[in-house]
Amino acid sequence: MSSLTTLATVKAFLNITNTTQDALIPFLIARASDQIQRWTERTFPIVTNINRRINGTGTARIVLPDSPILAVSALQIYGTTVPASSDGIESGYLFDADAITLVGSCGHSPSYDIFPKGYSNVKCSWTAGYQSSQTSFVPTGNVPTLTPTEGGTAITNISVTNVTTGALMTEVGSSPAINQYSFSAGVYTFNASNTGVQVTMAYYYVPASIEQACIELIALKLKSRDNIGVKSKSLAGESITYDDTNMSKPIQGMLQPFRKTWASL
Repeated sequence: MSSLTTLATVKAFLNITNTTQDALIPFLIARASDQIQRWTERTFPIVTNINRRINGTGTARIVLPDSPILAVSALQIYGTTVPASSDGIESGYLFDADAITLVGSCGHSPSYDIFPKGYSNVKCSWTAGYQSSQTSFVPTGNVPTLTPTEGGTAITNISVTNVTTGALMTEVGSSPAINQYSFSAGVYTFNASNTGVQVTMAYYYVPASIEQACIELIALKLKSRDNIGVKSKSLAGESITYDDTNMSKPIQGMLQPFRKTWASL
């Protein structure tokens, strides 16, 4: 599972300016990210399902368990392949961010204009997740960097395009040469020779509220380390009660809109 935030972002939120917890925080990032993705039953920023079986709804529309849907590559009903509709009028299927919809009949024998109600009688392959792009000029500097923020924190790189030439730049692990770049922890690094070049960065991202929930869960775990097993204590005549839940209600509130629904499974 992907990490849902970065060391630098957590430290900035918690106003940590030293390096004494630089080994601990990535450890907590991994565990908080896993906890959130298990609680929401979602994989961020992107998930691909191949030949996933789904229950037919008895209607022309099936809501998939992952969203937003980016692509549908295959669809079968009782083993019959249903093609994509080429224009929204021709028979086949269309999809939006949440669901697949049949248009007319698929033109096969048997033909379908609905998903027959049944158990695991629909087979589908799809990709869902959060994808964005941002266009910026490579700044000046010996090691110029860009950190896109459109949508949320970039987690997985897709591509970088030179806007002027239309050419794809080449990704490398580190120390990019001219017309190359590297990507790590949401940051694109370029060669100084590309200063002033306008580039479009395409990437998969973690939604801002998901990242914020992860950061606050990490903060909760850091603060609770000294109070493990302690429900309350008295200080200077005042009683303090600690939240001993694994995930606070405000964090759950941020995550609830992203929790997977199983209406069609």
